[in-house]
Amino acid sequence: MNQFNWQSRNQETPTLADSRKRQRFSAIRRNLQFRASRIPSPESRSAGPVSRTPYPVSHFCLLTFAFCLLPCFSSFAAEKPHLITRWENFTTANGMPDAKVFCVATDGNRIWAGTEDGLVMIENGKVAKVYKPADGLAHRVVMSVSVDPETHDLWLATFGGASHLSGGHFENFTT
Repeated sequence: MNQFNWQSRNQETPTLADSRKRQRFSAIRRNLQFRASRIPSPESRSAGPVSRTPYPVSHFCLLTFAFCLLPCFSSFAAEKPHLITRWENFTTANGMPDAKVFCVATDGNRIWAGTEDGLVMIENGKVAKVYKPADGLAHRVVMSVSVDPETHDLWLATFGGASHLSGGHFENFTT
């Protein structure tokens, strides 16, 4: 029966990984010593003008990072969202089927709201249509609404499964 001898394993010659670790640690120590030597002492601060930044490389990195992000932000700036300056409340008095709204999605000027009692389509500031299970919806409780940006179809997550609204007709996916 061969038993592993831990003592002899620990006393073996250092491996390549051990020497690489030592090299990394010594490089880190040298870097920290270099940075510490660049920080001005309190006595030298009063002696004359001192650079405000002991790490000019960090400014270069920040500027490089900012220039890399600039194209990302310019694409967002090109697509400015519609600014909402007036708030409207929709309640059961306005035609909402229920006071509990779980999700909201927009499709151009249309607003879709998933409620506890159906899917609501709001157009021109009014409740235009309420879709219920009698209209083909898989279940009355709509938990999530997603609009396909290309086809403007709706994908709905209900308690009874998923529903796909396309051209005014529902296709339901249940188990």
